[in-house]
Amino acid sequence: MKKNYIFAFLCCLFLANVAIAQVTILDFETAPKSAVFQYFGSTLEPTLTAAIDNPDKTGINKSSKVSNFKKPAGSQSWAGAFSNPVPTTQVDFTTGGKATIKVWSDHVGNLALKFEESTDGSPNWVQKVEIKEINKWIELVFDPSSASLEAPNNKATGRVYKKIVLFFDFDTVLPAEKTWYFDDLIVKSVVGTNDVFSNELITIQPTVASESVTVNFAESFDADTKQINVMSLEGKLVATYSILANSRQQVIPVNNLPNGLYLIQAKAGVVFQTGKIVVNH
Repeated sequence: MKKNYIFAFLCCLFLANVAIAQVTILDFETAPKSAVFQYFGSTLEPTLTAAIDNPDKTGINKSSKVSNFKKPAGSQSWAGAFSNPVPTTQVDFTTGGKATIKVWSDHVGNLALKFEESTDGSPNWVQKVEIKEINKWIELVFDPSSASLEAPNNKATGRVYKKIVLFFDFDTVLPAEKTWYFDDLIVKSVVGTNDVFSNELITIQPTVASESVTVNFAESFDADTKQINVMSLEGKLVATYSILANSRQQVIPVNNLPNGLYLIQAKAGVVFQTGKIVVNH
């Protein structure tokens, strides 16, 4: 029990130094944050979607306006709708983050979300996420660090896209028409409120990283043997690095670590110092 309290406290320390930055692409409440989508692959082509009153102002989505998507019976399995014109705000993954969207469905299925017209000419990116809960608003998360379902199977990390394409129940031909509701397409990123963790003995930078972090040691933080441990918040040892006694710096790779919160524990003899980082690909 005592161990649980300790790690809960450490988690609070982490959260005190990080924040969630989010950029709203669409919320259908104002003109700059609204868009219509043009149907294709069904009898609805080339009609457009429209913002409507939220039919279920409960749970995680009590907003006034949402949009809807219809897929008639016998539509192509790849039937969908693309933003036309493109939204005012682009989908920007240059600082990492993930795309989230709220959906409401009356049946279990999926949503494939595709981003097109990259500003640097990169290939399109598409991922599919299952809809596992019904008759309520849920939030689906799309990770740009995952490979696209389409060749050349690139990742979206570091890219900026203009056009959005939606495919509800992708790869499925429906026997009867179905309707979904969607809202709040947002790019959410973890950011550090402090770019550098520092005390009188060690400095760690950056505190939010995707590739590596650098640990610097003060001259007073020295011993015949020095060591750095990377640990999860649950106390699991992830990696250990032995440091030369006269070394003042060590680069710690984090590109192979899952996204999350980690402790960086530096040890010089019997002296310990612990810092905090966030891995966000």
